[in-house]
Amino acid sequence: MLTYALLGFFVVLILWFAHYLRKDPVASPLDLVTEPLRGRLSAAKIGQLTGLIVSTWIVVTMTMKGTITYDIFGLYLLYVAGVDLYGKFLRTKGLPEGMTSVKKTETTTTVKQEPLPIKEPIE
Repeated sequence: MLTYALLGFFVVLILWFAHYLRKDPVASPLDLVTEPLRGRLSAAKIGQLTGLIVSTWIVVTMTMKGTITYDIFGLYLLYVAGVDLYGKFLRTKGLPEGMTSVKKTETTTTVKQEPLPIKEPIE
């Protein structure tokens, strides 16, 4: 029963947070699942949010049952702290200092094919 009370508390907290963000002209609740620059849905961010919710639920349930260990809690903390850092690392990997993203451009080159000159065979 306490598990459902905690779940209800977290749902109300998330709804309050979403309502608070709606009042802010810059921030939006959709920022949790969209790419920062393009504003499109991001599969990585949806996966991060889903993983965070599921892993938090597992840790809370294990804590309430008294079966959580230091290893599991450590892995949970590593996941929570590392998932965003890993995403930032992948977005900025190999870029010069100060750059956070790369704009993808396409270049097309047309090659004019000329017939090869025919040489006479050497005897």
